Amino acid sequence: MSWDRVDPENLINERPSLVDVDGQGALYVADARVRENGWLWIKEWDGRTAKLPPHRLLAVRRVATESADETNAFGGDKKRVASAKWREEAKRSPDEIGGEQPVVADD
Repeated sequence: MSWDRVDPENLINERPSLVDVDGQGALYVADARVRENGWLWIKEWDGRTAKLPPHRLLAVRRVATESADETNAFGGDKKRVASAKWREEAKRSPDEIGGEQPVVADD
């Protein structure tokens, strides 16, 4: 299965975040949104998605974004991750980070 990779230099509606997951550590994700049932939906930079139950979440912190002084394909302001360090981290493949570590969700 293939997913569409999220470009940290051309964010559309994504909200980059650091998600601290109990028993797993911090995850740097392209998007994180709380669902009505309390679960956290996340989208990883490689495009994969997962849902995490509330009891596994220790913290969710937004990563700063900024206007890139351009317009995106939809005519809106182009946004990007504000920190060059975080943009580079988002571009790294799971293999470069130390192997593919799947997000583990349970209920």
